[in-house]
Amino acid sequence: MSLAKHVVVPAVLAAFACSGGQNGAGNQSGSRDSGSLPDGAAGGDGSPAQESLQPLPSVRQEHAVVALEGEIYVIGGFAPGVSASVAAYDPSVNRWRDVAGFPMPFHHANAAAVGGTLYVAGFYAGSSFSNADGRTFAYDPQQDRWAERRAMPLGTERASACVAVVGSKIYVFGGANGTTVRDASAYDTDLDDWQSLPPLPEPREHCVAEGIDGIVYIASGRSDGIAGFEATTWAYDPAAQRYDERAPIRTPRGGTAGAVLAGKLFVFGGEGNASEASGVFPNVEAYDPRTDGWEAVAEMLVPRHGFGGAALADRIYLPGGATQQAFGAVDSHTVFFFE
Repeated sequence: MSLAKHVVVPAVLAAFACSGGQNGAGNQSGSRDSGSLPDGAAGGDGSPAQESLQPLPSVRQEHAVVALEGEIYVIGGFAPGVSASVAAYDPSVNRWRDVAGFPMPFHHANAAAVGGTLYVAGFYAGSSFSNADGRTFAYDPQQDRWAERRAMPLGTERASACVAVVGSKIYVFGGANGTTVRDASAYDTDLDDWQSLPPLPEPREHCVAEGIDGIVYIASGRSDGIAGFEATTWAYDPAAQRYDERAPIRTPRGGTAGAVLAGKLFVFGGEGNASEASGVFPNVEAYDPRTDGWEAVAEMLVPRHGFGGAALADRIYLPGGATQQAFGAVDSHTVFFFE
Protein backbone atom coordinates (compact mmCIF):
# COMPACT_ATOMS: atom_id res chain seq x y z
CA MET A 1 0.00 0.00 0.00
CA SER A 2 1.12 3.54 -0.59
CA LEU A 3 1.50 5.85 2.38
CA ALA A 4 1.30 9.57 1.93
CA LYS A 5 3.75 10.57 4.61
CA HIS A 6 6.15 9.03 7.10
CA VAL A 7 7.57 10.97 10.02
CA VAL A 8 9.78 9.78 12.87
CA VAL A 9 9.04 12.00 15.85
CA PRO A 10 11.68 12.62 18.49
CA ALA A 11 10.45 12.04 22.02
CA VAL A 12 9.49 15.25 23.77
CA LEU A 13 11.79 15.82 26.72
CA ALA A 14 10.33 18.94 28.24
CA ALA A 15 7.89 18.44 31.10
CA PHE A 16 4.52 20.15 30.93
CA ALA A 17 3.09 22.05 33.87
CA CYS A 18 -0.06 20.40 35.17
CA SER A 19 -3.17 22.47 35.77
CA GLY A 20 -6.41 21.37 37.39
CA GLY A 21 -9.81 21.25 35.80
CA GLN A 22 -11.46 19.64 32.77
CA ASN A 23 -11.72 19.21 28.98
CA GLY A 24 -13.05 19.64 25.39
CA ALA A 25 -14.87 17.82 22.55
CA GLY A 26 -13.93 14.53 21.06
CA ASN A 27 -14.95 10.94 20.85
CA GLN A 28 -14.54 8.22 23.24
CA SER A 29 -14.22 4.81 21.91
CA GLY A 30 -13.46 1.57 23.70
CA SER A 31 -11.86 -1.51 22.31
CA ARG A 32 -10.96 -4.84 23.83
CA ASP A 33 -9.02 -5.04 27.08
CA SER A 34 -5.71 -4.29 25.42
CA GLY A 35 -3.23 -4.78 28.22
CA SER A 36 -2.17 -8.13 26.80
CA LEU A 37 0.09 -6.87 24.02
CA PRO A 38 3.56 -8.37 24.37
CA ASP A 39 6.33 -6.28 25.85
CA GLY A 40 8.29 -4.58 23.08
CA ALA A 41 5.36 -4.55 20.65
CA ALA A 42 5.21 -0.80 21.02
CA GLY A 43 6.33 1.86 23.43
CA GLY A 44 9.61 0.03 24.05
CA ASP A 45 13.04 1.09 22.87
CA GLY A 46 11.94 2.33 19.45
CA SER A 47 11.26 5.86 18.29
CA PRO A 48 7.68 7.14 17.97
CA ALA A 49 6.61 7.43 14.33
CA GLN A 50 3.50 8.56 12.48
CA GLU A 51 2.21 8.09 8.94
CA SER A 52 -0.62 9.55 6.91
CA LEU A 53 -2.97 6.90 5.57
CA GLN A 54 -5.83 6.84 3.07
CA PRO A 55 -8.11 9.76 4.08
CA LEU A 56 -11.64 9.16 5.26
CA PRO A 57 -14.29 9.12 2.50
CA SER A 58 -15.53 12.44 3.93
CA VAL A 59 -14.64 14.87 6.68
CA ARG A 60 -15.83 13.65 10.10
CA GLN A 61 -15.70 14.60 13.78
CA GLU A 62 -17.43 13.67 17.05
CA HIS A 63 -17.51 10.06 15.88
CA ALA A 64 -16.53 6.83 17.60
CA VAL A 65 -13.62 4.63 16.52
CA VAL A 66 -13.38 0.89 17.22
CA ALA A 67 -11.11 -1.96 16.11
CA LEU A 68 -13.12 -4.98 14.97
CA GLU A 69 -12.07 -8.15 13.14
CA GLY A 70 -8.85 -6.67 11.76
CA GLU A 71 -10.41 -3.40 10.62
CA ILE A 72 -10.93 0.10 12.03
CA TYR A 73 -14.54 1.28 12.18
CA VAL A 74 -15.62 4.93 12.18
CA ILE A 75 -19.13 5.36 13.52
CA GLY A 76 -21.53 8.30 13.11
CA GLY A 77 -20.53 11.87 13.95
CA PHE A 78 -20.60 15.00 11.78
CA ALA A 79 -19.63 14.42 8.14
CA PRO A 80 -20.06 17.44 8.03
CA GLY A 81 -23.78 17.16 8.88
CA VAL A 82 -24.85 14.65 11.52
CA SER A 83 -24.55 11.21 9.93
CA ALA A 84 -25.74 7.62 10.31
CA SER A 85 -22.89 6.34 8.13
CA VAL A 86 -20.36 3.76 9.27
CA ALA A 87 -17.10 3.06 7.43
CA ALA A 88 -14.47 0.36 7.88
CA TYR A 89 -10.76 0.69 7.09
CA ASP A 90 -8.63 -2.30 6.09
CA PRO A 91 -4.97 -1.62 6.95
CA SER A 92 -3.77 -4.43 4.70
CA VAL A 93 -4.94 -2.57 1.57
CA ASN A 94 -5.07 1.00 2.96
CA ARG A 95 -8.69 1.35 1.87
CA TRP A 96 -12.07 2.38 3.30
CA ARG A 97 -15.42 0.72 2.60
CA ASP A 98 -18.98 1.53 3.63
CA VAL A 99 -20.89 -0.86 5.89
CA ALA A 100 -24.51 -0.85 7.03
CA GLY A 101 -25.50 2.53 8.41
CA PHE A 102 -26.70 3.05 11.96
CA PRO A 103 -30.51 3.15 12.42
CA MET A 104 -30.45 6.96 12.71
CA PRO A 105 -28.06 9.93 12.40
CA PHE A 106 -26.10 10.27 15.64
CA HIS A 107 -22.95 11.64 17.25
CA HIS A 108 -20.83 11.40 20.41
CA ALA A 109 -21.56 7.67 20.60
CA ASN A 110 -20.28 5.38 23.34
CA ALA A 111 -18.88 2.45 21.35
CA ALA A 112 -16.82 -0.69 21.89
CA ALA A 113 -16.13 -4.09 20.37
CA VAL A 114 -16.49 -7.40 22.22
CA GLY A 115 -16.26 -10.91 20.81
CA GLY A 116 -16.43 -9.91 17.16
CA THR A 117 -19.43 -7.60 17.64
CA LEU A 118 -19.52 -3.81 17.65
CA TYR A 119 -21.72 -2.14 20.27
CA VAL A 120 -23.09 1.40 20.53
CA ALA A 121 -24.44 2.12 24.02
CA GLY A 122 -25.74 5.66 24.35
CA PHE A 123 -25.40 8.62 21.97
CA TYR A 124 -26.89 11.93 20.87
CA ALA A 125 -29.52 11.32 18.18
CA GLY A 126 -29.89 13.81 15.36
CA SER A 127 -28.35 17.21 16.01
CA SER A 128 -29.27 17.35 19.71
CA PHE A 129 -26.59 18.12 22.30
CA SER A 130 -28.98 18.09 25.26
CA ASN A 131 -31.05 14.89 25.15
CA ALA A 132 -29.04 11.69 25.13
CA ASP A 133 -30.50 8.48 23.74
CA GLY A 134 -29.80 5.45 25.95
CA ARG A 135 -30.55 2.73 23.43
CA THR A 136 -27.99 -0.01 22.80
CA PHE A 137 -27.33 -1.46 19.35
CA ALA A 138 -25.09 -4.32 18.23
CA TYR A 139 -23.50 -4.63 14.78
CA ASP A 140 -22.70 -8.05 13.35
CA PRO A 141 -19.95 -7.68 10.70
CA GLN A 142 -20.72 -11.11 9.22
CA GLN A 143 -24.33 -10.18 8.48
CA ASP A 144 -23.63 -6.46 8.05
CA ARG A 145 -26.63 -5.69 10.23
CA TRP A 146 -27.55 -3.72 13.35
CA ALA A 147 -29.86 -5.13 16.04
CA GLU A 148 -31.28 -3.37 19.09
CA ARG A 149 -30.30 -4.63 22.54
CA ARG A 150 -31.34 -3.68 26.06
CA ALA A 151 -31.20 0.06 26.63
CA MET A 152 -29.38 1.86 29.43
CA PRO A 153 -31.55 2.05 32.57
CA LEU A 154 -33.96 4.96 32.57
CA GLY A 155 -32.29 8.09 33.89
CA THR A 156 -28.75 7.01 33.00
CA GLU A 157 -28.87 7.87 29.29
CA ARG A 158 -25.73 9.71 28.22
CA ALA A 159 -23.31 10.35 25.37
CA SER A 160 -19.61 11.35 25.12
CA ALA A 161 -18.62 9.00 27.95
CA CYS A 162 -15.36 7.20 28.79
CA VAL A 163 -15.73 3.63 27.46
CA ALA A 164 -13.61 0.55 28.11
CA VAL A 165 -13.85 -3.23 27.85
CA VAL A 166 -12.82 -5.85 30.38
CA GLY A 167 -13.76 -9.40 29.52
CA SER A 168 -17.26 -9.49 28.07
CA LYS A 169 -18.39 -6.27 29.77
CA ILE A 170 -18.45 -2.73 28.39
CA TYR A 171 -17.81 -0.08 31.05
CA VAL A 172 -19.30 3.38 30.54
CA PHE A 173 -18.06 6.12 32.87
CA GLY A 174 -19.41 9.65 33.06
CA GLY A 175 -20.62 11.33 29.88
CA ALA A 176 -23.18 14.03 29.28
CA ASN A 177 -26.92 14.46 28.94
CA GLY A 178 -27.10 18.21 28.56
CA THR A 179 -24.71 18.53 31.51
CA THR A 180 -21.74 16.42 32.59
CA VAL A 181 -22.62 13.45 34.81
CA ARG A 182 -20.90 11.04 37.22
CA ASP A 183 -22.92 7.96 36.28
CA ALA A 184 -21.07 4.68 35.82
CA SER A 185 -22.45 1.42 34.51
CA ALA A 186 -21.47 -1.83 32.83
CA TYR A 187 -23.16 -3.65 29.97
CA ASP A 188 -22.80 -7.44 30.01
CA THR A 189 -22.71 -8.45 26.35
CA ASP A 190 -23.34 -12.11 27.21
CA LEU A 191 -26.45 -11.46 29.29
CA ASP A 192 -27.68 -8.35 27.44
CA ASP A 193 -28.01 -6.62 30.78
CA TRP A 194 -26.90 -3.39 32.47
CA GLN A 195 -25.41 -3.02 35.95
CA SER A 196 -25.16 0.23 37.90
CA LEU A 197 -21.71 0.95 39.35
CA PRO A 198 -20.48 3.39 41.98
CA PRO A 199 -20.44 6.84 40.36
CA LEU A 200 -17.22 8.50 39.27
CA PRO A 201 -15.66 10.62 42.02
CA GLU A 202 -16.22 13.66 39.77
CA PRO A 203 -18.29 14.50 36.67
CA ARG A 204 -16.42 13.87 33.41
CA GLU A 205 -17.06 13.64 29.66
CA HIS A 206 -15.08 13.73 26.39
CA CYS A 207 -12.50 11.49 28.04
CA VAL A 208 -10.78 8.18 27.36
CA ALA A 209 -10.83 4.88 29.22
CA GLU A 210 -9.07 1.58 28.58
CA GLY A 211 -8.73 -1.76 30.32
CA ILE A 212 -5.20 -2.85 31.20
CA ASP A 213 -4.68 -6.11 33.10
CA GLY A 214 -8.26 -6.08 34.36
CA ILE A 215 -8.23 -2.49 35.66
CA VAL A 216 -9.93 0.39 33.85
CA TYR A 217 -7.92 3.62 33.59
CA ILE A 218 -9.89 6.82 33.01
CA ALA A 219 -7.97 9.87 31.83
CA SER A 220 -8.28 13.34 30.30
CA GLY A 221 -11.73 14.85 29.79
CA ARG A 222 -13.74 17.82 30.87
CA SER A 223 -16.78 18.90 32.85
CA ASP A 224 -19.37 21.34 31.49
CA GLY A 225 -17.31 23.32 29.01
CA ILE A 226 -14.34 23.13 26.68
CA ALA A 227 -12.02 24.76 29.22
CA GLY A 228 -13.26 22.71 32.18
CA PHE A 229 -10.30 20.34 32.14
CA GLU A 230 -10.12 17.34 34.49
CA ALA A 231 -6.52 16.33 35.19
CA THR A 232 -7.00 13.41 37.56
CA THR A 233 -6.46 9.86 36.38
CA TRP A 234 -8.72 7.24 37.97
CA ALA A 235 -8.12 3.49 38.20
CA TYR A 236 -11.34 1.49 38.57
CA ASP A 237 -11.17 -2.07 39.91
CA PRO A 238 -14.25 -3.97 38.64
CA ALA A 239 -13.85 -6.72 41.25
CA ALA A 240 -13.68 -4.35 44.21
CA GLN A 241 -15.90 -1.70 42.55
CA ARG A 242 -13.46 0.94 43.77
CA TYR A 243 -11.79 4.01 42.28
CA ASP A 244 -8.19 4.87 43.13
CA GLU A 245 -6.66 8.22 42.24
CA ARG A 246 -3.56 8.02 40.08
CA ALA A 247 -1.04 10.54 38.70
CA PRO A 248 -2.68 13.43 36.82
CA ILE A 249 -2.13 13.79 33.09
CA ARG A 250 0.60 16.32 32.29
CA THR A 251 -1.48 18.30 29.81
CA PRO A 252 -5.14 18.34 30.88
CA ARG A 253 -7.50 18.56 27.90
CA GLY A 254 -10.74 17.20 26.49
CA GLY A 255 -11.86 15.82 23.17
CA THR A 256 -8.92 13.44 23.09
CA ALA A 257 -8.43 10.02 21.53
CA GLY A 258 -6.92 7.13 23.45
CA ALA A 259 -5.70 3.58 23.00
CA VAL A 260 -3.30 1.09 24.59
CA LEU A 261 0.01 -0.27 23.30
CA ALA A 262 2.34 -2.49 25.34
CA GLY A 263 0.42 -1.88 28.53
CA LYS A 264 0.50 1.93 28.31
CA LEU A 265 -2.45 4.26 27.78
CA PHE A 266 -1.72 6.79 25.02
CA VAL A 267 -3.73 10.05 24.84
CA PHE A 268 -3.78 12.13 21.64
CA GLY A 269 -4.75 15.71 20.87
CA GLY A 270 -7.73 17.53 22.37
CA GLU A 271 -9.17 21.04 22.39
CA GLY A 272 -9.14 24.11 24.61
CA ASN A 273 -5.51 25.07 23.95
CA ALA A 274 -5.26 28.78 24.77
CA SER A 275 -1.68 28.85 23.45
CA GLU A 276 -2.66 27.99 19.86
CA ALA A 277 -4.86 29.97 17.48
CA SER A 278 -6.53 26.71 16.46
CA GLY A 279 -7.38 25.89 20.07
CA VAL A 280 -6.15 22.32 19.45
CA PHE A 281 -3.51 20.44 21.46
CA PRO A 282 -0.80 18.58 19.50
CA ASN A 283 0.31 16.57 22.54
CA VAL A 284 0.74 12.81 22.72
CA GLU A 285 1.26 11.51 26.26
CA ALA A 286 1.40 8.01 27.72
CA TYR A 287 0.45 6.62 31.13
CA ASP A 288 2.26 3.58 32.53
CA PRO A 289 0.28 1.83 35.29
CA ARG A 290 3.41 0.02 36.42
CA THR A 291 5.09 3.26 37.46
CA ASP A 292 1.98 5.44 37.91
CA GLY A 293 3.65 8.00 35.67
CA TRP A 294 2.89 10.04 32.55
CA GLU A 295 5.44 10.85 29.87
CA ALA A 296 5.37 13.22 26.92
CA VAL A 297 5.90 11.10 23.82
CA ALA A 298 5.51 13.24 20.70
CA GLU A 299 3.40 15.82 18.92
CA MET A 300 0.68 14.74 16.52
CA LEU A 301 1.40 14.72 12.81
CA VAL A 302 -2.01 16.41 12.37
CA PRO A 303 -3.23 17.87 15.71
CA ARG A 304 -6.96 17.20 16.15
CA HIS A 305 -9.81 16.89 18.61
CA GLY A 306 -13.28 15.38 18.40
CA PHE A 307 -12.04 11.99 17.21
CA GLY A 308 -11.18 8.53 18.47
CA GLY A 309 -8.37 6.03 18.38
CA ALA A 310 -8.14 2.26 18.21
CA ALA A 311 -5.21 -0.13 18.56
CA LEU A 312 -4.76 -2.90 16.05
CA ALA A 313 -1.69 -5.14 16.29
CA ASP A 314 1.12 -2.73 17.23
CA ARG A 315 -0.37 0.50 15.84
CA ILE A 316 -2.90 3.11 16.93
CA TYR A 317 -5.19 4.39 14.17
CA LEU A 318 -6.53 7.95 14.41
CA PRO A 319 -9.12 8.75 11.73
CA GLY A 320 -10.91 12.08 11.40
CA GLY A 321 -11.40 14.84 13.93
CA ALA A 322 -11.25 18.62 13.75
CA THR A 323 -8.23 20.88 13.36
CA GLN A 324 -10.05 23.90 14.83
CA GLN A 325 -11.66 24.16 18.25
CA ALA A 326 -15.38 23.30 18.19
CA PHE A 327 -16.14 22.55 14.52
CA GLY A 328 -13.57 22.12 11.75
CA ALA A 329 -13.84 18.52 10.61
CA VAL A 330 -11.17 17.04 8.35
CA ASP A 331 -10.69 13.75 6.51
CA SER A 332 -7.17 13.18 7.87
CA HIS A 333 -6.25 9.66 8.92
CA THR A 334 -2.95 8.93 10.63
CA VAL A 335 -1.36 6.01 12.42
CA PHE A 336 0.97 6.09 15.44
CA PHE A 337 3.53 3.40 16.23
CA PHE A 338 7.09 2.74 17.41
CA GLU A 339 9.91 1.61 15.15
